[in-house]
Amino acid sequence: MARLRPGCVLAMGMVLLGLTALASSAKAPGEVTAALRKELEGGNVSATKRVDVCLRLLKEEMDSPSVAYFGEGGGPIDSGYLQEVIMGSACTFAQQGSERAEIRNALAAKLSALLPSDQGMRERMWVMMGYTGDTSVRPQLLDMLEKHPEGFMRFSALLALRQMPDDPTFVPVLQRVMENDTYARVRSLADDRKPAGRANMVYSPARWIASEMVRLRYHLPVKAGADVVDAKYVVPRLDPLLYGDDAITAETTMRLLGKMGGPEAKAALQGFIDKRTGAEGAEALVKIAKEALAAADAPEPELKMEGWPVGSKSAP
Repeated sequence: MARLRPGCVLAMGMVLLGLTALASSAKAPGEVTAALRKELEGGNVSATKRVDVCLRLLKEEMDSPSVAYFGEGGGPIDSGYLQEVIMGSACTFAQQGSERAEIRNALAAKLSALLPSDQGMRERMWVMMGYTGDTSVRPQLLDMLEKHPEGFMRFSALLALRQMPDDPTFVPVLQRVMENDTYARVRSLADDRKPAGRANMVYSPARWIASEMVRLRYHLPVKAGADVVDAKYVVPRLDPLLYGDDAITAETTMRLLGKMGGPEAKAALQGFIDKRTGAEGAEALVKIAKEALAAADAPEPELKMEGWPVGSKSAP
């Protein structure tokens, strides 16, 4: 499970930063992952307890989504991402052999008792069963991978399918994912695959995993940049962060949009300027938004990071 925590501002506007809650009923950043660590790490945890904890936290997150924030791997870390983390925590690489079988059986028992009307939880439990290697849910996961309207669910389905034995008939599906998936994330400079220049800043994690499977498992060629998608796909998830209660987060988001560029990012910045110009206490943020808007139109400077040459595989 990825460690998520608030942190400091990174170069080029990428941050490790938590947000102030937008509503009193919203969970604070990091609360979900902290609960997972508290209940699942440190000592023996039975399969039944592991399943019960994950299902309870998943239901809570579905009913009351957490406030979005930025994490080490980019952003935003929103409710969809947190649901991915919870589903993946039901059965990780650490759970093998008989423990994995026990988790699978516990999930199957919970699934059989689920009301037919609860399709959302049913889909998430298919993903969790997929993480145990249960091939009986392969058809449902394949259907979700290509048709589910929620990007994070398509990605979760792919991660679950990756736990199953290789099947050459799966290749055309992976190739379609590489061409069509639009669930987007933003790379940070902490990403160990490549530096985050404007050209590869926004990517589809599903396209990336699919391309790696095609290349490494099935030994087929993959075009360079197969995981890169248009910035327009992530802007709708960044735009609300401009209007939160935390001024530092709003500023970081503005500078991030300015670095990304593109018509959608510029429209988000212009929209903030139009809505906040003249508003009490908004002068500083409006000024920053204007600076970011200008940066969005400027040519991207050459990406230089001391000790981390462009094209290196990891930071020193």
